[in-house]
Amino acid sequence: LEVTVRTDADMLVLDFRDNGSGVPKSAQSVIFEKFSRVNEQTGNGAGLGLAICREIMHRLGGDIAYLAMPQGGVFRVRLPLSLQAAAQ
Repeated sequence: LEVTVRTDADMLVLDFRDNGSGVPKSAQSVIFEKFSRVNEQTGNGAGLGLAICREIMHRLGGDIAYLAMPQGGVFRVRLPLSLQAAAQ
């Protein structure tokens, strides 16, 4: 796992990158939906983790996105640098 942090205008941008198998293209549009699971065969989760992350990011005035890469993928988190914007 590689984590990078930078600023872009008034946002803090964190990229969490891995070089694993990534999220299949067919699942990328639904991974942030409640009860969505990429692979029913592995893991015990209910499919709520990324949906909860997205809700938290939105409530803080930011967002989270998945970026597909040739090897693995990146979860990008963007949060406002201003505490006032995050508190709204």
